[in-house]
Amino acid sequence: MGEADGNTTASARAPIAPGLIHLGFLTIQQEQGAWLGGYLVTNAWARPLEFRLTSAVQPSRVQQILYGPTLEPHLVADLIAKTLLDKTAVSAQVVVCDHPHGCLLAGKVDSAMTYLAADGTPEGFSAITGLPEWASRLRIQTDDREGCEATAHVLGCIPMPVDLSEPFQRLREAMQEARRLGGALPRAAG
Repeated sequence: MGEADGNTTASARAPIAPGLIHLGFLTIQQEQGAWLGGYLVTNAWARPLEFRLTSAVQPSRVQQILYGPTLEPHLVADLIAKTLLDKTAVSAQVVVCDHPHGCLLAGKVDSAMTYLAADGTPEGFSAITGLPEWASRLRIQTDDREGCEATAHVLGCIPMPVDLSEPFQRLREAMQEARRLGGALPRAAG
């Protein structure tokens, strides 16, 4: 696809002012059989714009049996991640996940869904071409060409390196503190 058919490639897109860039950081944690999710939206300089977390989602034994090996992807993507992104007022152009199943939302949400790989490239994922060096650990589902181009374009418009691991540290600490305080926070599932 090119400009002739109305679409543009990442390299042909107009630059985005850094002040208009929003990055999402989505963490999924499993504790004692329950699943929790947290979502932090930041600006291009990793300053917080919005924070959300879920209550614990604990599947029943019947659900575990019925869903079988599809339970974890369902909990992570459909219940926790999708709910967090849908409830958030500030949209992110690129969402960085720390769990590969979060990327199952690719094509179901407006954001490009990426996975921050610890090392290597997990099965079903590819490196993203055209990224700045500081974002080289990001991976995307192999068949998500649109997300790949959007991620390279958005991150290429950020003028200074961003430590993509650091917001996850803040997010996890904020989740612990919010849970410690016992505040009434949105639930991912009933």
